[in-house]
Amino acid sequence: METPTLNSLLRSTTDSIVYKDKEGRYAAVSWKKAANWGIAPKDIEKEMIGKTDFDFMSFEEATLSRQDSLEVMQNGKPIIDRVRKAIRNGEVVWYSLSEYSWYDNNGNIIGTISISRNITDRENLRKAVCLFFTDAAHKLKSPFTVVNGMLGRIIKGQYGKINNESALNALQIVSAECSMIEQRARESLNLVEHLCYKNNIDAASILEDIDVGRDVFNYLIELHATFLEENNVFIDGVMGLVPPGKVFVKANLHKLRSVIEEFIFNGVKYGKIGRDTLNISYGYWYEPGKLFLNFYTDGAGISEEFLKTGLLCAPFERGDETSELAEGTGLGLYMVDQYMKMMGGGFRCENTPDNHPNCIIWLPVPK
Repeated sequence: METPTLNSLLRSTTDSIVYKDKEGRYAAVSWKKAANWGIAPKDIEKEMIGKTDFDFMSFEEATLSRQDSLEVMQNGKPIIDRVRKAIRNGEVVWYSLSEYSWYDNNGNIIGTISISRNITDRENLRKAVCLFFTDAAHKLKSPFTVVNGMLGRIIKGQYGKINNESALNALQIVSAECSMIEQRARESLNLVEHLCYKNNIDAASILEDIDVGRDVFNYLIELHATFLEENNVFIDGVMGLVPPGKVFVKANLHKLRSVIEEFIFNGVKYGKIGRDTLNISYGYWYEPGKLFLNFYTDGAGISEEFLKTGLLCAPFERGDETSELAEGTGLGLYMVDQYMKMMGGGFRCENTPDNHPNCIIWLPVPK
C-alpha cells in the first residue's frame, strides 16, 4: 500500500504511525514505531506487518488501543490528542494519541491511522508546574483553614461564652476575612487543576503516587468546607490527622477520594442525628506491607449486631437504628468495599471503646 510519498513520511517522521485494518492488523508502520519495539527498518515487514497491538503491548494497553480504534471506526469521529500512560522498558512514558478513520478511494472505512507522540518531558514539566502552584495555594490556605476553624469554635461559644459584644464582632470580622482568603486560595486551586487538564487523563484506570494528606484529606475538606461549616462539623486531631508531605501511596486518586468522601457524608448524615455539632478526625499507621488510614467521628457507634453479621458492606442493607432516621441509597459502604478491593486493599468498620464509629481502610505499600 506504500507510495513514495507515504514511504518517505514513514521513514522520516519522529511520530509513531500505524495503519491498521478493521481487524487491527498492521498494514504499515513508521520507522519510529518499529524502533520503539527494538525492530530494525529492514525487519518491519517480517516482524510487524500483519500483527496487532496484542503482539507488542500488555493485554490491558492493547485492549485500550483496540477500543480506541473501534470507537473511531464506529462513530467516524477522530480522537485528537488523547493523553495516555504506558510502561516501556520499566519506565513510565506519557504519549499523546490521535487516531483517524482510514478510507479507501470510494470513501469506505477500511481501518484506522494511529499517530502517537512521546510527551513525557511535557507531562513532567506540566506536573512540576502544577505541583508548584498547588503547593503554593495549599500553603496559603492551610493556615487560614486552621485559624478559621478555631475562630468558629470560639465564636460559637465552644470554649466559653463571649460576653463582650465588641470582641465578638472583631472575631467575626477576622473570621470573615479568613474565609475570603480561603475562598481565593480555593479558586486558585481549582484554576490550577483546570489548567493542568487532569480530566484528559484516563483517571479511572491509572494508579498514581498520591500524597494522602494533601491530595485526599486536605483536598476534600477544602472542597466541602462550606458543607462542613453549615453542619457545624469540626476537624479534631484526637486520632492524629494526616499531614501533607508525610504519607504517600500508589493508588487510584479518584477512587481513594470517593472512599473518604463517602466517610465524610456518612459521618455527617448519621453522626449528627440528635446533635448540633460533630467532630471528625483521621489518622494513619503502617504495618508490614500495608498503609492503614482511619476516619473517626464522635457520633453514636454502629450496632454491634450489624457489624458482626457482615451486612455493613452488603448493598441495600442498613442498620435498624438509622434506617428511619436518614435517607441513603444503601450502596455507599458497598462501593467503598469494592473500590478498596480493586486497589488491592481492604476496609472495615469498628467501634472505639467509648462507642464511636471508626472506619479503617488499608492499601498495599510498594516494596
